[in-house]
Amino acid sequence: MSNSTIQDVQKAQGRLMKERSVFPNINAPSEGRHRTETFRWIMESLKRDPTIGKKLADLGAGPCLFAQIACEYGFEPTAVDGRIARVPENLGSVTFIQSNVMDFNQSTFDVSVILGLLYHLTLEDQIKLMGKVPKTAVLVLDTQVHHSSLVQHDASAARGFDTGNVVKKKNYEGVIFPEGDNPMASIENPTSWWHTPNSLRTLLREAGFVEAITVGEPYVSKYGGREWIVARKAGTFSTI
Repeated sequence: MSNSTIQDVQKAQGRLMKERSVFPNINAPSEGRHRTETFRWIMESLKRDPTIGKKLADLGAGPCLFAQIACEYGFEPTAVDGRIARVPENLGSVTFIQSNVMDFNQSTFDVSVILGLLYHLTLEDQIKLMGKVPKTAVLVLDTQVHHSSLVQHDASAARGFDTGNVVKKKNYEGVIFPEGDNPMASIENPTSWWHTPNSLRTLLREAGFVEAITVGEPYVSKYGGREWIVARKAGTFSTI
């Protein structure tokens, strides 16, 4: 089936997704700084869009850093995590709820923030989680993506991570990451799924997203590449 035929089928089924990239001027000296500066750029952009509300859910929030940053841009964040060990005592204006993210109801939120979480889930749970993002909400996603050219081979080998074994499953392809005793892994999840770039877009498209904007170039983390994406299931972005 040709690409044009596939797109015709997707359009008829309501699954054609508009994609583009933006390249903000972010020159950060470290991975952590790159992540916070990119998130700040996204929050500044979203706060200027009159079609986007201010109720924000930060799923898998960990130390709640990004939820606290969101407060600075006028958002009303609820941080959600199944563990409380890294949650600070002083959360300021952030509301914290201890819950498995798979059980949390996102339906009343305007922005769903999923940073450093998706790649700790199985493919099946990723499909479910993307499906739970409300149709009226904006998704802010930061996740590990299997770019073969960005794989950090020494760290991957030390982890027992077979980065060369790309697996195909349903409409997706990716690599299986061994979570082991990783304290930041999803609860009761021994392995997780890392998409290839095209497979990640398939995940979003199949979940009903109609626009996806890649923010910046892929950047390198401990085991390989990561990407920032902002997406929505209805409407279009006017300030990005």
